[in-house]
Amino acid sequence: MKQIPFSIQKRQELQDCIEKVKQEARSMRRVSCVMVSIFMDTANERMLMEMQRTISASFPEAQIVGAVSMGEIVNGRLIEHNIVVNFTLFECSEVRVMSYDFRQMSSEQAGKDLLAILNADKNVAAVEVISAGFHLDINPFFREVSKSREEIVFFGGLADDGSLGQNGMVFAQNTNLRHGVAVAVFSGDK
Repeated sequence: MKQIPFSIQKRQELQDCIEKVKQEARSMRRVSCVMVSIFMDTANERMLMEMQRTISASFPEAQIVGAVSMGEIVNGRLIEHNIVVNFTLFECSEVRVMSYDFRQMSSEQAGKDLLAILNADKNVAAVEVISAGFHLDINPFFREVSKSREEIVFFGGLADDGSLGQNGMVFAQNTNLRHGVAVAVFSGDK
């Protein structure tokens, strides 16, 4: 696995980053999966959609996940007012990104759906959960997914745009949510 983080200010800089990632991917023996994490300090949905399209054009198989955040970290340094784009190239593992909109399904049902996915794949090692919504009732979701195998590691956080009491935004693939969770499931036998 290789992680290649970038801090950019404009969407146009993304193309240079993509070229560097392509070059790095060519130097690897094998690339089984590409995951792209995007963290940005504003909820500029139009710019985000353009970034998602640009990434998908170069890496159609890429799993894209991220959130609005108030301060990003790149190479151990706090970055403010930038966009962080982190490309992770996997050699033998898979990542599946999905989202659950709690306005369309209950927190409990979302947890049951994710639990079914986790139980069906015996190679799941970790799950990243990023939630959006300060008033989100996430406890039923976690009660359900906590029924999964104990070896599975869960990690993540809450999207926060810095405006206290407002909903942040999470995104997975081409879905943006202000009341739900974005999930990345990491799977592999190594």
